[in-house]
Amino acid sequence: MSLSALLEEYYTEQGYDTNVVNNFYYDETNNFIKFQFKDNKNLNIDNFLQKYRLGGITLAKNKDDMVDWDELLKKLNIQGELKFKQINTGKTDTFINCLRGKNLNKILEFMYDNDIYLHCSTFDNLYDVIIEIVDSLLLDKYKETYSFLAPIMKDELYFYVKTDINRLIHILEESNYPNITGDYIEFFCEKMCNWINETDTNMLFGLETCRQLFKEYSKKEQLIFLENNSEKVIIDGYSGLNLDMCVKFYKSFHCFDEITEIQDKLKNSDITNYNFEDSKKNIRLQLSDVMIGFMNKFFDFLDQNSYQNIYILLKNMTDFQRKNLILFLKLYKKSVDKNEMFMCFYEPVSLVMHRNQIIIQLISNYTL
Repeated sequence: MSLSALLEEYYTEQGYDTNVVNNFYYDETNNFIKFQFKDNKNLNIDNFLQKYRLGGITLAKNKDDMVDWDELLKKLNIQGELKFKQINTGKTDTFINCLRGKNLNKILEFMYDNDIYLHCSTFDNLYDVIIEIVDSLLLDKYKETYSFLAPIMKDELYFYVKTDINRLIHILEESNYPNITGDYIEFFCEKMCNWINETDTNMLFGLETCRQLFKEYSKKEQLIFLENNSEKVIIDGYSGLNLDMCVKFYKSFHCFDEITEIQDKLKNSDITNYNFEDSKKNIRLQLSDVMIGFMNKFFDFLDQNSYQNIYILLKNMTDFQRKNLILFLKLYKKSVDKNEMFMCFYEPVSLVMHRNQIIIQLISNYTL
């Protein structure tokens, strides 16, 4: 069975609504193509911790040609290609500052009035590494025993190692990640076990379970997902997200901006419901650039501030900023209500749940 067939079967079994007949348009943020260990060159930690996001706009196929896209262009009155940076109006490009944009206001109103929805898939590089590690520990006899704990183990290990990301990167590089085999297994597992020993895990059952399994696996001969990988490559592109969307919404058509690395990988798959276009010639792709850039700022704003700080920052907004925030929150809610799979997060479960709670609270405060 092909990968696309397996994914299609999975989404059907999970009960997700994938019978969407839409046109999806995409752009992306933080695409560093590949992360790998290189001789005499340190990994760029700042880039590694930035989350890759793929997304933009989507609307029903039978409505696409009915939308007056020229009307939007006339309203925006922008020379050349529409880009996210053009909606920023100040010296900084924070989420709060973006809300000052007059063109953002025109775009949000246009999208809401024309039933054009948002969609976004987020990929966390560090979380992907943690998944590979924990799933390797849980394979074999532990799969059934600890399956209910897997999300908690991944979350707690993720947040623990993130407090000293340089230490983790050093351990991974010394352990020959992503191919931890032979004597490297004992070295890696002992390093991780000793690191967790430095903290009190009484209230962190998931992290304690990781510690116990690292200790046991230090005497084993295999970490199943940490072998037979491309040498020294940590992240090898994000084309999997493009493929995932094409398969998930298999009745829809997917239009991507031209990116050579993605094109090369997708042409070797068995999917056909997509194409690549030059964004300079497609206002829908340009609009996707704006919205994925704005959503990236929005999600980072929520993740990097406490709820109290978010409340204070939003309280000090101008009336126009508040108007744009309300428009965006209404559009976000409309999109998720249309289909919850328009927003996909490959991130720690607890982080996503916490962020969603804040979004729900914001929607309640500003739109209801």
